[in-house]
Amino acid sequence: RQVAINNTAKNVAPLSWLPLPSSHFTVVVPVYNPRTESRLIMLAAMIAHYERGRIVPLAVTLASGQMNPSQINRAIAHSQRRLAATESIRENYPIASQPILRIDSSVPQAICHASLEQNANLIVLGMSQLPTLAQAAFLRAPLIDSVQDAVLGHAHCPVVVARLLETPTAFKNILLPIENLSPSTIRVL
Repeated sequence: RQVAINNTAKNVAPLSWLPLPSSHFTVVVPVYNPRTESRLIMLAAMIAHYERGRIVPLAVTLASGQMNPSQINRAIAHSQRRLAATESIRENYPIASQPILRIDSSVPQAICHASLEQNANLIVLGMSQLPTLAQAAFLRAPLIDSVQDAVLGHAHCPVVVARLLETPTAFKNILLPIENLSPSTIRVL
């Protein structure tokens, strides 16, 4: 049986049986943490490059009614620095990039709305440090935080939550738990 599959698969282009994306392939990557964003941008760029698409680095500036103008300006300046840093990382990949700064009162809402506005095919999120075994057992610490949980629950497209300990080019194995498997999800991933 394996021989028949291998012989048949040799004559078929990879992923040719899957539907093509309906529009220009877009990967939204929220950026905030300078320690993790370079690897997330690299992962998003590799996926977008494979699909001949673009990445949309997204910096969210939190704003609330209690913030004064100088606080908002500092938050905007931080977001602009994060977006400038993504451009230097992205320069290593021959893909289009459209950085976006969004001011909102909720990070998950900003991510979901921006991805919808950009007609994103995929959202790439970073993952905070995993809880220790003791924390998971006694404190019932979740594996994902509230931002990731909210984005996973409200996003209109597939979401990748990645904890990258090394650069994506060094990957050997990837575990992909997928809910609602569809041909378009397979093509994206």
